[in-house]
Amino acid sequence: MEQHYSTVIVSRIDESTLKIIWAKHPTRTDTINAFNTIRLHLRQATQPTHIIVDIRKNPVFPLAVTLNGAMQQQNHRYMGMWLILGISPMARLIARTLSSVTNNIEWFDTEAEIHQRLSELQMQDYKIS
Repeated sequence: MEQHYSTVIVSRIDESTLKIIWAKHPTRTDTINAFNTIRLHLRQATQPTHIIVDIRKNPVFPLAVTLNGAMQQQNHRYMGMWLILGISPMARLIARTLSSVTNNIEWFDTEAEIHQRLSELQMQDYKIS
């Protein structure tokens, strides 16, 4: 029996935070499933949802599917910030395209920096609601 391990994993960190971890070679199917999972979380959200995007493995994204999936999330009323952990030329290309529509992408070198930023964002979200 063959087991399949997802090359793109989405998990809930808390009520207002998701984390998506990309393998080096994410598949098209796993990418589509990941964005469907994010879409489901956003539909159920009652406050802005921020997404940590872990690209430290420098993934070779299925570009069209990834770009389309990310763009679909942008219009949701509870889409918060994309908090990118790591660096990748392909991710920069995707971010530049998304930035033409919105201004909600930030880049970080460490998880500690992201958690500090999340604390700030959650305080802002709390004051708004």
